[in-house]
Amino acid sequence: MASVLRHRGPDEAGYCVLHGGRVGLAHLRLKIIDLEHGQQPMFSADGTLAIAFNGEIYDFIEMRRKLMDEGFRFNTRSDTEVLLALYQRHGLDFFRHLEGEFAFVLWDGANQRLIAARDRSGVKPLFYYRDPRTDELIFASEAKAILSLERVPHAISTEYMIGPWFGAFPVAASAFQDISALPPAHVMVVDGAKIDIRPYWEHRYETRQMSLGEACEELRFLFTKAVRRRLVADVPVGTFLSGGIDSSLVCAKMAEAGYEFRAFNIGFGGSVYDESNQARRVAEHYGVPFETFDCTIDRTAEALEDTLFHIEYSMVNPCAVGKFLLSRLVRDSGYKVCLTGEGADESFAGFPYFKLEKLWRMQLEGKESDRKAASLWKRFKSIESRSEGAMWHRRSDWKKMEHPFGYPCFHRQRALDYAELLPSIMNVQALGIEPGRGPHEVYEQAYDAAAMCALDPVNAARVITWRQLYNYVIPVLGDRPEMAHAVECRTPYLDREMLEFSDRLPPEFLVDIEQLREKFILHEAFRDILPPAVLEGHKHTYLSPDWRALRQSPRGRQLIDHYLSTEQLRSKRIFNPSGIRRYYWLWRTLPYGSALRKRLDLMLGAVLSIQILSERLVVNPPRGDAAFAMVERIAAPDVVPA
Repeated sequence: MASVLRHRGPDEAGYCVLHGGRVGLAHLRLKIIDLEHGQQPMFSADGTLAIAFNGEIYDFIEMRRKLMDEGFRFNTRSDTEVLLALYQRHGLDFFRHLEGEFAFVLWDGANQRLIAARDRSGVKPLFYYRDPRTDELIFASEAKAILSLERVPHAISTEYMIGPWFGAFPVAASAFQDISALPPAHVMVVDGAKIDIRPYWEHRYETRQMSLGEACEELRFLFTKAVRRRLVADVPVGTFLSGGIDSSLVCAKMAEAGYEFRAFNIGFGGSVYDESNQARRVAEHYGVPFETFDCTIDRTAEALEDTLFHIEYSMVNPCAVGKFLLSRLVRDSGYKVCLTGEGADESFAGFPYFKLEKLWRMQLEGKESDRKAASLWKRFKSIESRSEGAMWHRRSDWKKMEHPFGYPCFHRQRALDYAELLPSIMNVQALGIEPGRGPHEVYEQAYDAAAMCALDPVNAARVITWRQLYNYVIPVLGDRPEMAHAVECRTPYLDREMLEFSDRLPPEFLVDIEQLREKFILHEAFRDILPPAVLEGHKHTYLSPDWRALRQSPRGRQLIDHYLSTEQLRSKRIFNPSGIRRYYWLWRTLPYGSALRKRLDLMLGAVLSIQILSERLVVNPPRGDAAFAMVERIAAPDVVPA
């Protein structure tokens, strides 16, 4: 299993077998903190605890000092050992002391229980499989390590195809049958045959009374703190820079801290999606060295299969390939760590549908608001033309639909749209999909309608968007394409204090509908340090040229025509070949600007993704390398001076 994930930690590999052979831990290390020591699996000083830990714990130096004052002694300078000491000190209550991005599996030998946990935002992944016959429990950072075992089922998950494939997300999702993802902010406690999964933290959208000035002041303080705590590393730290407000602020705060770093960017061949010139101007504004990677359609096509192999999820736009290739450039440039802007859109209402839903609500308020909404609607369509289909739609019958969450919800309506397509595009018999099941059902089951109705519509939309973050955005655009090249990315916007602050914000601080301005408070709080072009511009969702553009490259055409062929569709038994071929013909013949063609482009890209995933991870799963070199770890590390 470890050999299949060697890309995540190419610097060291270790394992231990405990509890009479019943517990095994393996770890692949990416050296960032305490380069000389810090090997894993790591043991507590008394040898009763062992852990395999992925990620970073921030403020660990201060916590280490406090624990030493209480009598703890340490053998390394790593955050991993601090985590072990915190567990010894506080037990399962130690999560309230943890700030960072992490996933870990910890064996508590004294109590003979196993603890598995994932960070609050799901930045670091953790999958598991439980054999119903033997009760064997298997964990891994990526599903492919579990799929490398012959005794595990190999199939695309029907539950995934019913909901997450359509953008309707339950609490946590995996694309593979019987392999589950531990939800973010959850801990699993395995005590004998008993398995208990419970949350240790949750979002609380409890609006506090505050002025805009007070909110801006607190945001400036917390964000500066979040960026600076993520600069702690024993290797250089860079940043990903798109040129939008999120990444520009990260770049600004890194520069303000006096930190020397390089900014990395993705360009898309001079297309309308290419923002490399804007990013270059931002880097020049802050005096930061800048490097961009031109992700042409030929390069995208060549790397498509490898990207999907690593992300393990379907994607509706090929932009993840750009992140995959950029991460390779970052690693080749000598960087292992970068700061990114993920999480800002989810925390501060940055997606186009937040504005779309506000325009819908205005139309329901009365004539005056309706007239104003009509005027704003024209501007909205122009500003957001790039993301139509993916992040909003222009359907006119939304008023006729039920609104079980108390407001017209874009995500639920999109699910209803796709539910109509399901019987014509899925092989419902082979997948075992019962009549009437679909993404709309996921929304009915995954959310408490009464609780959603009790929230302000902006906060209700953030609840849905949050699940989209850790079930799609992070795996497809974050951890997986980055760690494919052993690059760890840190997310200041997902800092615990930042999250709790954003949950308290009055919704009117997030969306300025008069100016069609998303993330209003970010613009207001940092107006004095942002370049004019960033302040005056509007957010553009990160997208690349679409699948029809990809087909213009020889390799892209070859891949699409192969995987969407009748023969391949029949062999995988996931999709209905006649339905897909009919939509494929429409997709190729409709005008490029057609709203229907845009929707079909998203759908066919998702079909292509699943076909490739099935080929690379189900039909031909990776197999472990028995000769892969690993060091056996024992509970007797050398003492390192404090």
